[in-house]
Order: sequence, then structure tokens, then C-alpha cells
Amino acid sequence: MKIGNKIIHLDSVDSTSNYIANLMKRNEVENGTVILADDQFDGRGQRGAEWSVNPGENLTFSFLLKNVNLSVSNQFFLTELVSLSLVNLLQKNGLKAEVKWPNDIYLNGEKIAGVLIENQLSHATIKSSIVGIGLNVNQESFMGFSATSIKIATGQFRTIKDVLFSFIEFQKSFRVAILI
Repeated sequence: MKIGNKIIHLDSVDSTSNYIANLMKRNEVENGTVILADDQFDGRGQRGAEWSVNPGENLTFSFLLKNVNLSVSNQFFLTELVSLSLVNLLQKNGLKAEVKWPNDIYLNGEKIAGVLIENQLSHATIKSSIVGIGLNVNQESFMGFSATSIKIATGQFRTIKDVLFSFIEFQKSFRVAILI
């Protein structure tokens, strides 16, 4: 199954990653399911950092990877694949972004995206992962932190779903690489 076979689009949610985690607890979510939200009012970053965006202007989503079966010692591999997919997506839009490891994407010294991966473990093996992504698409002003968006960088409006579908296309190589 590929990422994005099922997309659940929500108007508003605390966190797309929390939403998937709750579906997992009830065994109500398939591998590759994407949760997309117009408004994510309690998004998280690494070490509890807050991810705050204007509703409807940015791509905030999470997806589930089941049966990852990756050694915990190789967990950074997932972060690399997702981060580089975002860099490639931005490059397709004419933007030269860079990864600030472990989980931020920068464009001209300003943050344009963030990745948060939450792994479910069994002994020393990752059994499943919830991959959360925030990508600034159309937002033009950011209060309190240095950030940018695709629209600021290119001057062009992009629909959120078009950007999501472009990201899903990049996941074809990602899917092969981790054999999901």
C-alpha cells in the first residue's frame, strides 16, 4: 500500500499526529493513511516546540507507516528520507532548500518546514511510525519566529492539496526504500 491511498481531511484538529495515534489505539487506521488538517491548533515540533500556522494557508498533515521493522539504531534513516523528500518537493517548485538536521527545512536562512516522527517500538525494532509534517505554503507573515513560505519565495499561490499530492508522488521512492 502506498502513502495517501486514504486521505482524511479535517477542518480543525489539535494535532494530525494525535489524531492518527488515537485511530491506532482503536485499530481504525490503515497503513499509509494521511490525515490533513486546514487548522492544526496544537501542532508539535521536536522536544515539545510548538508549530503554529494560520488556518488554511499551510500544509499540516501526518501519515502512518505500519510494519516498518527498522532497527532503532537506524531510525534516523526515516528522518533523512522524509526531509530529503521535502527538499526535492521544494526544488521542483524552483526553491533551493536545505535540511537543518535533524528535522527542519530552511530556505534562505528561514524555516519553511518541520518534520516530527514518532516511532512505536518493540524491543530494538521500530514497528510503526507516525510522520508529522508542517510545510509553509501560502502564509505571508509569521509572528515571533523567522520563517518563510512557498508563496513568499515564489510570489505564487499554491493549493494545499496540490502540494500534498506532489509530496505523495515523491514518496514512491520513499516507499520502496523502506519496503512498506
